[in-house]
Amino acid sequence: MTSTTQKPATLTLLLLILVLAAGTVKAGPITLDLQYTGFANGSTSGTLYDQTSSKLIGGQGSLGVQAGMFAFNILDTVGDSPFEAGSTLYAFCIETGIALHKGETQYTLINAADYTFSGAQLQAFEQLYAGNHGALGAKSGDVAFQLAAWEILNETTADYALSGDDKGTFYSSDFQGARATADSWLSVLAEHPVDFHMYVLKAGNSQDLLVFGPPVTVPEPAMLTLLGTGLLVIAVVSMRRRLSR
Repeated sequence: MTSTTQKPATLTLLLLILVLAAGTVKAGPITLDLQYTGFANGSTSGTLYDQTSSKLIGGQGSLGVQAGMFAFNILDTVGDSPFEAGSTLYAFCIETGIALHKGETQYTLINAADYTFSGAQLQAFEQLYAGNHGALGAKSGDVAFQLAAWEILNETTADYALSGDDKGTFYSSDFQGARATADSWLSVLAEHPVDFHMYVLKAGNSQDLLVFGPPVTVPEPAMLTLLGTGLLVIAVVSMRRRLSR
């Protein structure tokens, strides 16, 4: 004999399973609409050189550039962004093969670990920031950090150096004293811990950007699955008790 409460209970259980299954889907993309406002603390000019299959704009072997830390107004955000609309976002260039689009641009925010960095590059960026973030906010520190970031991104030999006898396939000239500062930072990366969270901003019509900030408050899929399993067990136990009455 079948209990008359079984069908409603079964339907409720099915709906709960569907809701929990939907909850395990990854959170949607996070986008930021940004307006470039210039270099946050000024910039310094110099030349970049790449002796390999060049990653510089136009595939050139050398490229004159301005280096510094970019500033953007955040016009709008979509998704669970760690950055708020109406605030200022600071970022560094990590793509030397395309120019920065200076008009209003929509970027997608991803964790740096999900970008195309190698494991060694990811660790080097984190160590660079951990050891030298206190120097940011002044032009000399901003320029040195940008130069060091370009070196980490583009160097194909084992050693990071922008000048001198140790320089490899990617190096630079000029940039005043910032180049020597960058080289000194790069020489001691291993001394610094890896304890900062990084993001990358991607846009099809502009260079990709490196951003540091607070962790994104989106539950990990594994945690969502665990939470869903717990709720499902509670629901099944509760329904069995009702059916047995």
